[in-house]
Amino acid sequence: QSGANQWHGSLAYQWRNEVLAANDWFANQASLARGAARLNGLSQTLGGPVRANRTFLFLSFEHLGLTQPYVWNQPVPSLAARQTAGTWAQPVLGIYPAPNRCLLTAGIGDWAGRSEQPAALTAGSARADQAIGSRVSVFGRYSDAPSENQFGAFQVNHIDLRFQSLTLGLTAHPTARTIVTVRANESQSSAYSLWNGGGGATGPGCQLQPLTTTFLFVTEDCDYLVRLTIGGIGQLVSGEEGSRRQRQFQTTGSVALHLARHDTQVGADYRRVLAIRRDATPSLGVIADNVAGLATQQNLWIARSAAVDESAGVTELSLWIQDTWRVSKRFTLTAGLRWEFSPAPVPDAATKFLDYSTGLVTPFSAISSLCCPRVTSLWPTSYRDFAPRLGFAWRLTGDGKTVLRVGGGLYYDSSMSIAADSINGGPLSLASFVGYSGFYAFELGYAFLPNLRLPAAAQWNLSLERAL
Repeated sequence: QSGANQWHGSLAYQWRNEVLAANDWFANQASLARGAARLNGLSQTLGGPVRANRTFLFLSFEHLGLTQPYVWNQPVPSLAARQTAGTWAQPVLGIYPAPNRCLLTAGIGDWAGRSEQPAALTAGSARADQAIGSRVSVFGRYSDAPSENQFGAFQVNHIDLRFQSLTLGLTAHPTARTIVTVRANESQSSAYSLWNGGGGATGPGCQLQPLTTTFLFVTEDCDYLVRLTIGGIGQLVSGEEGSRRQRQFQTTGSVALHLARHDTQVGADYRRVLAIRRDATPSLGVIADNVAGLATQQNLWIARSAAVDESAGVTELSLWIQDTWRVSKRFTLTAGLRWEFSPAPVPDAATKFLDYSTGLVTPFSAISSLCCPRVTSLWPTSYRDFAPRLGFAWRLTGDGKTVLRVGGGLYYDSSMSIAADSINGGPLSLASFVGYSGFYAFELGYAFLPNLRLPAAAQWNLSLERAL
Protein backbone atom coordinates (compact mmCIF):
# COMPACT_ATOMS: atom_id res chain seq x y z
CA GLN A 1 0.00 0.00 0.00
CA SER A 2 1.04 3.61 -0.35
CA GLY A 3 1.88 6.06 2.42
CA ALA A 4 -0.12 9.01 3.70
CA ASN A 5 0.52 12.54 5.00
CA GLN A 6 0.85 11.19 8.55
CA TRP A 7 3.19 8.54 9.85
CA HIS A 8 1.48 5.30 10.83
CA GLY A 9 2.90 2.00 12.02
CA SER A 10 1.94 -1.34 13.46
CA LEU A 11 3.67 -4.06 15.46
CA ALA A 12 2.38 -7.55 16.21
CA TYR A 13 3.84 -10.69 17.76
CA GLN A 14 2.41 -14.22 17.74
CA TRP A 15 3.48 -17.03 20.05
CA ARG A 16 2.40 -20.63 20.38
CA ASN A 17 3.83 -23.55 22.39
CA GLU A 18 2.90 -27.16 22.97
CA VAL A 19 2.54 -26.53 26.72
CA LEU A 20 -0.78 -24.82 25.93
CA ALA A 21 -1.98 -27.44 23.46
CA ALA A 22 -3.40 -30.92 23.70
CA ASN A 23 -1.70 -33.89 22.13
CA ASP A 24 -2.53 -34.73 18.53
CA TRP A 25 -5.34 -37.28 18.18
CA PHE A 26 -3.27 -39.48 15.89
CA ALA A 27 -0.35 -39.32 18.34
CA ASN A 28 -2.63 -40.50 21.14
CA GLN A 29 -3.94 -43.27 18.95
CA ALA A 30 -0.35 -44.43 18.25
CA SER A 31 0.67 -44.01 21.94
CA LEU A 32 3.14 -41.24 21.08
CA ALA A 33 3.99 -38.39 23.45
CA ARG A 34 3.10 -34.78 22.69
CA GLY A 35 5.46 -33.21 20.16
CA ALA A 36 6.82 -29.70 19.81
CA ALA A 37 4.24 -27.33 18.31
CA ARG A 38 5.82 -23.88 18.33
CA LEU A 39 5.23 -20.66 16.46
CA ASN A 40 7.01 -17.33 16.73
CA GLY A 41 5.80 -14.58 14.44
CA LEU A 42 6.82 -10.92 14.24
CA SER A 43 5.27 -8.42 11.83
CA GLN A 44 5.57 -4.65 11.55
CA THR A 45 4.72 -1.85 9.14
CA LEU A 46 5.68 1.80 8.85
CA GLY A 47 4.41 4.39 6.38
CA GLY A 48 4.35 8.14 6.04
CA PRO A 49 5.45 11.23 4.13
CA VAL A 50 9.03 11.98 3.15
CA ARG A 51 7.72 15.23 1.68
CA ALA A 52 4.13 16.23 2.38
CA ASN A 53 1.76 15.80 -0.57
CA ARG A 54 4.66 14.77 -2.80
CA THR A 55 6.75 11.81 -1.63
CA PHE A 56 5.54 8.87 0.47
CA LEU A 57 7.20 5.75 1.84
CA PHE A 58 5.78 2.47 3.10
CA LEU A 59 7.76 -0.43 4.65
CA SER A 60 6.65 -3.84 5.88
CA PHE A 61 8.46 -6.81 7.44
CA GLU A 62 7.33 -10.20 8.68
CA HIS A 63 9.15 -13.22 10.06
CA LEU A 64 7.53 -16.52 10.95
CA GLY A 65 9.23 -19.48 12.61
CA LEU A 66 7.29 -22.73 12.91
CA THR A 67 7.94 -26.16 14.35
CA GLN A 68 5.12 -28.54 13.55
CA PRO A 69 4.82 -32.15 14.76
CA TYR A 70 3.68 -34.75 12.25
CA VAL A 71 2.44 -38.24 13.03
CA TRP A 72 3.23 -40.83 10.39
CA ASN A 73 1.55 -44.18 9.83
CA GLN A 74 2.78 -46.08 6.82
CA PRO A 75 3.68 -49.56 5.57
CA VAL A 76 7.32 -50.67 5.66
CA PRO A 77 9.15 -53.90 4.71
CA SER A 78 8.66 -56.61 7.30
CA LEU A 79 11.60 -58.10 9.18
CA ALA A 80 11.22 -61.35 7.28
CA ALA A 81 11.33 -59.56 3.93
CA ARG A 82 14.53 -57.77 4.90
CA GLN A 83 16.23 -61.00 5.97
CA THR A 84 15.31 -62.91 2.82
CA ALA A 85 16.23 -60.10 0.41
CA GLY A 86 19.42 -60.24 -1.60
CA THR A 87 22.63 -58.99 -0.04
CA TRP A 88 22.69 -55.91 -2.23
CA ALA A 89 19.06 -55.01 -1.38
CA GLN A 90 19.28 -55.38 2.41
CA PRO A 91 20.99 -51.98 3.01
CA VAL A 92 18.30 -50.30 0.91
CA LEU A 93 15.42 -51.95 2.77
CA GLY A 94 17.18 -51.10 6.04
CA ILE A 95 16.55 -47.40 5.38
CA TYR A 96 12.90 -47.99 6.20
CA PRO A 97 12.25 -48.08 9.95
CA ALA A 98 11.42 -51.45 11.49
CA PRO A 99 7.70 -52.14 11.84
CA ASN A 100 6.45 -51.43 15.36
CA ARG A 101 2.83 -52.44 14.88
CA CYS A 102 0.95 -55.28 13.26
CA LEU A 103 1.83 -57.24 10.09
CA LEU A 104 -0.32 -55.90 7.24
CA THR A 105 0.34 -58.55 4.61
CA ALA A 106 3.12 -60.81 3.40
CA GLY A 107 6.35 -58.81 3.37
CA ILE A 108 4.77 -55.61 4.69
CA GLY A 109 4.46 -54.38 8.28
CA ASP A 110 2.97 -51.27 9.85
CA TRP A 111 5.05 -48.44 11.34
CA ALA A 112 3.97 -45.42 13.35
CA GLY A 113 6.24 -42.54 14.33
CA ARG A 114 6.49 -38.81 14.77
CA SER A 115 8.76 -36.10 13.40
CA GLU A 116 9.21 -32.42 14.28
CA GLN A 117 10.48 -30.42 11.34
CA PRO A 118 11.19 -26.65 11.39
CA ALA A 119 10.08 -24.09 8.82
CA ALA A 120 10.75 -20.37 8.49
CA LEU A 121 9.45 -17.54 6.33
CA THR A 122 10.73 -13.97 6.04
CA ALA A 123 8.95 -11.39 3.90
CA GLY A 124 9.82 -7.74 3.41
CA SER A 125 8.62 -5.03 1.05
CA ALA A 126 9.18 -1.35 0.39
CA ARG A 127 7.14 1.08 -1.68
CA ALA A 128 7.78 4.71 -2.64
CA ASP A 129 5.23 7.05 -4.25
CA GLN A 130 6.08 10.34 -5.95
CA ALA A 131 3.69 12.99 -7.24
CA ILE A 132 4.99 14.97 -10.24
CA GLY A 133 2.84 18.03 -10.51
CA SER A 134 -0.91 17.59 -10.23
CA ARG A 135 -1.39 15.24 -13.17
CA VAL A 136 1.33 12.59 -12.91
CA SER A 137 2.27 10.15 -10.15
CA VAL A 138 4.81 7.30 -10.14
CA PHE A 139 5.60 4.52 -7.70
CA GLY A 140 8.08 1.71 -7.18
CA ARG A 141 7.65 -1.42 -5.07
CA TYR A 142 10.12 -4.19 -4.19
CA SER A 143 9.39 -7.36 -2.24
CA ASP A 144 11.57 -10.26 -1.16
CA ALA A 145 10.34 -13.42 0.57
CA PRO A 146 12.86 -16.22 1.28
CA SER A 147 11.67 -19.33 3.12
CA GLU A 148 12.93 -22.74 4.12
CA ASN A 149 11.10 -25.92 4.99
CA GLN A 150 11.86 -29.47 6.08
CA PHE A 151 9.38 -32.27 5.61
CA GLY A 152 9.43 -36.00 6.23
CA ALA A 153 9.68 -38.69 8.89
CA PHE A 154 12.65 -41.08 8.62
CA GLN A 155 13.55 -39.26 5.41
CA VAL A 156 13.73 -35.47 5.25
CA ASN A 157 13.37 -33.16 2.28
CA HIS A 158 15.08 -29.78 2.70
CA ILE A 159 13.53 -27.07 0.50
CA ASP A 160 14.72 -23.48 0.11
CA LEU A 161 12.31 -21.12 -1.66
CA ARG A 162 12.58 -17.46 -2.59
CA PHE A 163 10.30 -14.99 -4.35
CA GLN A 164 11.42 -11.52 -5.50
CA SER A 165 9.41 -8.88 -7.31
CA LEU A 166 10.02 -5.34 -8.57
CA THR A 167 7.15 -3.19 -9.91
CA LEU A 168 7.24 0.31 -11.40
CA GLY A 169 4.10 2.25 -12.25
CA LEU A 170 2.93 5.54 -13.72
CA THR A 171 -0.50 7.14 -13.72
CA ALA A 172 -1.16 10.33 -15.71
CA HIS A 173 -4.17 12.59 -16.34
CA PRO A 174 -3.36 14.46 -19.57
CA THR A 175 -6.89 15.88 -19.59
CA ALA A 176 -9.80 15.84 -17.20
CA ARG A 177 -11.41 12.98 -19.17
CA THR A 178 -8.31 10.89 -19.91
CA ILE A 179 -6.29 8.52 -17.70
CA VAL A 180 -3.07 6.81 -18.82
CA THR A 181 -1.75 3.88 -16.77
CA VAL A 182 1.53 1.98 -17.26
CA ARG A 183 2.89 -0.88 -15.13
CA ALA A 184 6.11 -2.90 -15.49
CA ASN A 185 7.05 -5.85 -13.31
CA GLU A 186 9.86 -8.38 -13.07
CA SER A 187 9.42 -11.34 -10.73
CA GLN A 188 11.53 -14.35 -9.91
CA SER A 189 10.72 -17.58 -8.05
CA SER A 190 13.43 -20.09 -7.17
CA ALA A 191 13.54 -23.45 -5.41
CA TYR A 192 16.34 -25.72 -4.23
CA SER A 193 15.62 -29.24 -2.97
CA LEU A 194 17.83 -31.76 -1.15
CA TRP A 195 16.92 -35.23 0.15
CA ASN A 196 18.92 -36.84 2.91
CA GLY A 197 17.91 -40.35 1.87
CA GLY A 198 16.84 -41.58 5.30
CA GLY A 199 18.70 -43.45 7.99
CA GLY A 200 19.08 -40.31 10.11
CA ALA A 201 21.62 -38.73 7.79
CA THR A 202 22.01 -34.96 7.75
CA GLY A 203 23.34 -34.62 4.20
CA PRO A 204 22.40 -36.08 0.82
CA GLY A 205 24.17 -39.31 1.75
CA CYS A 206 24.66 -42.42 -0.36
CA GLN A 207 21.99 -44.59 1.23
CA LEU A 208 20.63 -45.65 -2.18
CA GLN A 209 24.04 -46.15 -3.73
CA PRO A 210 23.41 -49.94 -4.13
CA LEU A 211 20.79 -49.10 -6.76
CA THR A 212 23.23 -47.15 -8.97
CA THR A 213 25.82 -49.89 -8.57
CA THR A 214 23.36 -52.68 -9.41
CA PHE A 215 21.42 -51.09 -12.27
CA LEU A 216 23.89 -48.58 -13.74
CA PHE A 217 27.17 -50.28 -12.81
CA VAL A 218 28.61 -47.02 -11.47
CA THR A 219 30.39 -46.62 -8.16
CA GLU A 220 30.79 -42.84 -7.93
CA ASP A 221 29.60 -41.79 -4.47
CA CYS A 222 26.56 -39.54 -4.29
CA ASP A 223 26.62 -38.82 -8.02
CA TYR A 224 22.95 -39.56 -8.69
CA LEU A 225 19.53 -38.45 -7.53
CA VAL A 226 17.90 -41.80 -6.80
CA ARG A 227 14.19 -42.53 -6.35
CA LEU A 228 13.04 -45.96 -5.21
CA THR A 229 9.34 -46.88 -5.27
CA ILE A 230 8.08 -50.22 -3.95
CA GLY A 231 4.48 -51.19 -4.57
CA GLY A 232 2.43 -51.18 -1.37
CA ILE A 233 5.17 -49.39 0.62
CA GLY A 234 6.08 -46.04 -0.88
CA GLN A 235 9.06 -44.05 -2.07
CA LEU A 236 12.59 -43.30 -0.91
CA VAL A 237 14.66 -40.46 -2.37
CA SER A 238 18.33 -39.69 -1.90
CA GLY A 239 20.39 -36.92 -3.44
CA GLU A 240 20.28 -33.35 -4.65
CA GLU A 241 17.55 -32.24 -7.02
CA GLY A 242 19.31 -29.00 -7.89
CA SER A 243 17.66 -25.65 -8.50
CA ARG A 244 14.57 -24.54 -10.38
CA ARG A 245 13.91 -20.92 -11.27
CA GLN A 246 11.20 -19.04 -13.11
CA ARG A 247 11.54 -15.44 -14.20
CA GLN A 248 8.67 -13.34 -15.47
CA PHE A 249 8.66 -9.93 -17.09
CA GLN A 250 5.31 -8.23 -17.66
CA THR A 251 4.31 -4.76 -18.77
CA THR A 252 0.79 -3.42 -19.20
CA GLY A 253 -0.56 -0.12 -20.42
CA SER A 254 -4.01 1.36 -20.91
CA VAL A 255 -5.69 4.59 -21.92
CA ALA A 256 -9.16 5.37 -20.53
CA LEU A 257 -11.39 8.04 -22.04
CA HIS A 258 -14.66 9.30 -20.53
CA LEU A 259 -17.13 10.83 -23.01
CA ALA A 260 -20.72 11.53 -21.98
CA ARG A 261 -22.30 8.09 -21.49
CA HIS A 262 -19.28 6.11 -22.67
CA ASP A 263 -16.18 4.95 -20.80
CA THR A 264 -13.77 3.58 -23.40
CA GLN A 265 -10.46 1.83 -22.69
CA VAL A 266 -7.72 0.45 -24.92
CA GLY A 267 -4.68 -1.41 -23.65
CA ALA A 268 -1.86 -3.85 -24.20
CA ASP A 269 -0.37 -6.63 -22.07
CA TYR A 270 3.05 -8.19 -22.75
CA ARG A 271 4.41 -11.07 -20.71
CA ARG A 272 7.44 -13.33 -21.00
CA VAL A 273 8.16 -16.29 -18.75
CA LEU A 274 11.56 -17.97 -18.62
CA ALA A 275 11.82 -21.38 -16.92
CA ILE A 276 15.33 -22.43 -15.85
CA ARG A 277 16.37 -25.91 -14.70
CA ARG A 278 19.80 -26.64 -13.25
CA ASP A 279 20.21 -30.28 -12.16
CA ALA A 280 23.04 -31.11 -9.79
CA THR A 281 23.38 -34.76 -10.91
CA PRO A 282 21.79 -37.31 -13.23
CA SER A 283 18.84 -39.24 -11.85
CA LEU A 284 17.80 -42.87 -11.53
CA GLY A 285 14.33 -44.16 -10.74
CA VAL A 286 13.53 -47.75 -9.78
CA ILE A 287 9.92 -48.95 -9.50
CA ALA A 288 9.29 -52.43 -8.10
CA ASP A 289 5.93 -54.18 -7.95
CA ASN A 290 6.75 -55.48 -4.46
CA VAL A 291 9.63 -56.27 -2.11
CA ALA A 292 10.18 -59.68 -3.72
CA GLY A 293 10.43 -58.10 -7.17
CA LEU A 294 13.14 -55.73 -5.96
CA ALA A 295 15.16 -58.56 -4.40
CA THR A 296 14.96 -60.75 -7.52
CA GLN A 297 15.26 -57.81 -9.95
CA GLN A 298 12.09 -58.86 -11.80
CA ASN A 299 8.98 -56.86 -12.71
CA LEU A 300 10.90 -53.58 -12.47
CA TRP A 301 10.75 -50.23 -14.23
CA ILE A 302 14.06 -48.39 -14.57
CA ALA A 303 13.96 -44.68 -15.39
CA ARG A 304 17.11 -42.75 -16.29
CA SER A 305 17.64 -39.07 -16.97
CA ALA A 306 20.79 -37.08 -17.60
CA ALA A 307 21.44 -33.88 -15.68
CA VAL A 308 19.57 -31.02 -17.32
CA ASP A 309 20.99 -27.51 -17.64
CA GLU A 310 18.45 -25.80 -19.87
CA SER A 311 16.00 -22.90 -20.08
CA ALA A 312 12.82 -22.31 -22.06
CA GLY A 313 10.87 -19.12 -22.61
CA VAL A 314 7.26 -18.40 -23.55
CA THR A 315 5.93 -15.04 -24.74
CA GLU A 316 2.35 -13.74 -24.71
CA LEU A 317 0.99 -10.49 -26.16
CA SER A 318 -2.57 -9.20 -25.80
CA LEU A 319 -4.30 -6.12 -27.21
CA TRP A 320 -7.78 -5.15 -26.05
CA ILE A 321 -10.51 -2.55 -26.30
CA GLN A 322 -13.57 -2.15 -24.10
CA ASP A 323 -16.50 0.26 -23.96
CA THR A 324 -19.00 0.71 -21.14
CA TRP A 325 -22.19 2.41 -22.35
CA ARG A 326 -24.75 3.75 -19.88
CA VAL A 327 -27.77 3.31 -22.13
CA SER A 328 -30.14 4.59 -19.44
CA LYS A 329 -30.25 5.12 -15.70
CA ARG A 330 -31.18 1.46 -15.25
CA PHE A 331 -29.33 -0.28 -18.07
CA THR A 332 -25.55 -0.49 -18.71
CA LEU A 333 -23.94 -2.38 -21.59
CA THR A 334 -20.28 -3.40 -21.75
CA ALA A 335 -18.61 -4.80 -24.87
CA GLY A 336 -14.99 -5.61 -25.59
CA LEU A 337 -12.60 -7.42 -27.90
CA ARG A 338 -9.25 -9.00 -27.01
CA TRP A 339 -6.54 -10.31 -29.35
CA GLU A 340 -4.18 -13.01 -28.03
CA PHE A 341 -0.81 -13.91 -29.54
CA SER A 342 1.37 -16.69 -28.12
CA PRO A 343 4.10 -18.14 -30.37
CA ALA A 344 5.47 -21.54 -29.37
CA PRO A 345 9.03 -21.74 -27.99
CA VAL A 346 11.70 -23.50 -30.00
CA PRO A 347 11.93 -27.04 -28.54
CA ASP A 348 15.10 -28.35 -26.99
CA ALA A 349 17.00 -30.81 -29.15
CA ALA A 350 16.06 -33.68 -26.83
CA THR A 351 12.31 -32.91 -26.95
CA LYS A 352 10.46 -35.84 -28.50
CA PHE A 353 7.41 -35.84 -30.77
CA LEU A 354 5.06 -38.57 -31.92
CA ASP A 355 5.13 -39.17 -35.68
CA TYR A 356 1.54 -39.95 -36.69
CA SER A 357 2.56 -41.58 -39.96
CA THR A 358 4.84 -44.18 -38.36
CA GLY A 359 3.67 -44.27 -34.74
CA LEU A 360 7.28 -43.78 -33.62
CA VAL A 361 8.75 -41.34 -31.12
CA THR A 362 11.36 -39.07 -32.72
CA PRO A 363 13.62 -36.46 -31.07
CA PHE A 364 13.16 -32.92 -32.37
CA SER A 365 16.85 -32.80 -33.33
CA ALA A 366 16.24 -35.60 -35.85
CA ILE A 367 13.01 -34.07 -37.19
CA SER A 368 14.52 -30.62 -37.66
CA SER A 369 17.39 -32.08 -39.69
CA LEU A 370 15.01 -33.34 -42.38
CA CYS A 371 14.44 -31.31 -45.53
CA CYS A 372 10.67 -30.97 -44.97
CA PRO A 373 9.90 -31.46 -41.30
CA ARG A 374 6.26 -31.94 -40.31
CA VAL A 375 6.81 -30.75 -36.75
CA THR A 376 8.52 -27.46 -35.96
CA SER A 377 7.01 -26.42 -32.61
CA LEU A 378 4.96 -27.55 -29.64
CA TRP A 379 1.86 -25.84 -31.03
CA PRO A 380 1.03 -23.85 -34.19
CA THR A 381 1.29 -20.09 -34.02
CA SER A 382 -2.03 -18.34 -34.61
CA TYR A 383 -2.68 -14.72 -35.53
CA ARG A 384 -6.48 -15.04 -35.40
CA ASP A 385 -7.20 -15.53 -31.71
CA PHE A 386 -9.85 -12.86 -31.23
CA ALA A 387 -11.90 -13.06 -28.05
CA PRO A 388 -15.10 -10.97 -27.91
CA ARG A 389 -16.73 -10.14 -24.54
CA LEU A 390 -20.24 -8.86 -23.83
CA GLY A 391 -22.16 -8.09 -20.65
CA PHE A 392 -24.92 -5.95 -19.22
CA ALA A 393 -26.41 -4.87 -15.88
CA TRP A 394 -30.12 -4.06 -15.58
CA ARG A 395 -31.81 -2.57 -12.53
CA LEU A 396 -35.13 -4.41 -12.46
CA THR A 397 -36.69 -2.09 -9.88
CA GLY A 398 -36.73 1.67 -9.61
CA ASP A 399 -35.16 1.65 -6.14
CA GLY A 400 -32.06 -0.05 -7.57
CA LYS A 401 -32.13 -2.89 -5.02
CA THR A 402 -32.62 -5.67 -7.58
CA VAL A 403 -30.05 -6.03 -10.36
CA LEU A 404 -29.71 -8.60 -13.12
CA ARG A 405 -26.19 -9.14 -14.45
CA VAL A 406 -25.27 -11.19 -17.51
CA GLY A 407 -21.82 -11.55 -19.01
CA GLY A 408 -19.91 -13.87 -21.30
CA GLY A 409 -17.11 -14.17 -23.76
CA LEU A 410 -14.57 -16.29 -25.58
CA TYR A 411 -11.34 -17.28 -23.77
CA TYR A 412 -8.11 -18.85 -25.04
CA ASP A 413 -5.95 -21.15 -22.94
CA SER A 414 -2.70 -19.62 -21.73
CA SER A 415 0.54 -21.27 -22.81
CA MET A 416 2.29 -20.39 -19.54
CA SER A 417 1.24 -23.66 -17.89
CA ILE A 418 3.50 -25.70 -20.20
CA ALA A 419 6.43 -23.29 -20.36
CA ALA A 420 8.77 -25.75 -18.66
CA ASP A 421 7.59 -29.02 -20.23
CA SER A 422 10.26 -29.11 -22.92
CA ILE A 423 13.14 -28.77 -20.45
CA ASN A 424 11.58 -31.32 -18.07
CA GLY A 425 11.77 -34.16 -20.57
CA GLY A 426 8.21 -33.90 -21.75
CA PRO A 427 5.18 -35.54 -20.19
CA LEU A 428 7.13 -37.90 -17.88
CA SER A 429 10.18 -35.76 -17.00
CA LEU A 430 12.47 -38.64 -17.95
CA ALA A 431 14.99 -39.45 -20.65
CA SER A 432 14.20 -43.17 -20.85
CA PHE A 433 11.81 -45.61 -19.19
CA VAL A 434 12.64 -49.35 -19.47
CA GLY A 435 10.69 -52.24 -17.97
CA TYR A 436 12.06 -55.65 -17.00
CA SER A 437 9.97 -58.80 -16.74
CA GLY A 438 12.16 -61.78 -16.07
CA PHE A 439 14.87 -61.85 -18.70
CA TYR A 440 13.00 -59.56 -21.11
CA ALA A 441 13.36 -55.78 -21.36
CA PHE A 442 11.05 -53.37 -23.13
CA GLU A 443 11.06 -49.56 -23.45
CA LEU A 444 8.11 -47.28 -22.84
CA GLY A 445 7.88 -44.54 -25.45
CA TYR A 446 6.33 -41.14 -24.73
CA ALA A 447 6.37 -37.80 -26.48
CA PHE A 448 4.52 -34.59 -27.24
CA LEU A 449 1.66 -34.67 -29.71
CA PRO A 450 2.74 -32.53 -32.69
CA ASN A 451 1.04 -29.22 -33.37
CA LEU A 452 -1.34 -29.67 -30.47
CA ARG A 453 -3.86 -26.86 -30.17
CA LEU A 454 -6.47 -26.35 -27.48
CA PRO A 455 -9.76 -24.84 -28.64
CA ALA A 456 -11.16 -21.66 -27.23
CA ALA A 457 -13.82 -21.90 -24.53
CA ALA A 458 -16.97 -19.81 -24.25
CA GLN A 459 -18.24 -18.90 -20.80
CA TRP A 460 -21.41 -17.14 -19.68
CA ASN A 461 -22.36 -15.96 -16.19
CA LEU A 462 -25.73 -14.81 -14.87
CA SER A 463 -26.55 -13.42 -11.44
CA LEU A 464 -29.54 -11.81 -9.78
CA GLU A 465 -28.79 -9.56 -6.79
CA ARG A 466 -31.23 -8.17 -4.24
CA ALA A 467 -30.20 -5.64 -1.58
CA LEU A 468 -32.04 -5.98 1.76
